[in-house]
Amino acid sequence: ETGAVLNKTALQVFLKPNGLPADQAVEFSFNSFNDLNCTEPNFLPHVEALQAKGSQFFNYTLDFRSKFIVNTSLEQSSEVPCDSNTIRISFKVSQDIPKSCLTNEAVTIRGLKFSQTPTLLSSDLSGSSVASETGILMADTLEWNPADGSMVLSLSKDIPKNQENDLIFILTNPAIESFPGDHVDFSFTYKDSVTVTEHVSSVALKTVRATASVKLLPPKWDVPCSTA
Repeated sequence: ETGAVLNKTALQVFLKPNGLPADQAVEFSFNSFNDLNCTEPNFLPHVEALQAKGSQFFNYTLDFRSKFIVNTSLEQSSEVPCDSNTIRISFKVSQDIPKSCLTNEAVTIRGLKFSQTPTLLSSDLSGSSVASETGILMADTLEWNPADGSMVLSLSKDIPKNQENDLIFILTNPAIESFPGDHVDFSFTYKDSVTVTEHVSSVALKTVRATASVKLLPPKWDVPCSTA
């Protein structure tokens, strides 16, 4: 049996086992409610064991964060180099994400590299995520970086769970075929510097190589050759 003493001020629990047998796994569990308002920084609890005779002190950090899933997808209207390409990125989360928990209260989309679109304005954005009443992103906060193909958008409200969100915009495709290994990421960063990243697409601004063939035809004369 194990006794426990809770120190609410220090957020500590002291376990007092009645002896620990050798070569036997010891397991304990606890429940904790997340701070939905993020008034306190996210924390990582530590497990510590006092040094006993013949043993060593250890300190172990637990991975303590709500597990959730981010579902994303990408659609594009054209794979022709240099063509105008309508991009639609959709995303949905399995748990509510308070914007106050996130660094700069924003989300980031990266990987739209080699686009020939030097400037992207807030008026170029559409979709449910930037809709005036139901949208969770503020279009007028758009920061577009054509060098690395990234955009940052501030949140207007918390990200609700299981809500389908989409963001639509138009980019000019690269003049060359897509490079292998490029991909689009959707991400956000918690205030404790933990970044959640979801791959949206394995290929950024997918374009195909144009092919052409030339066939040489024999000459055709419409008039007889002169005999002079």
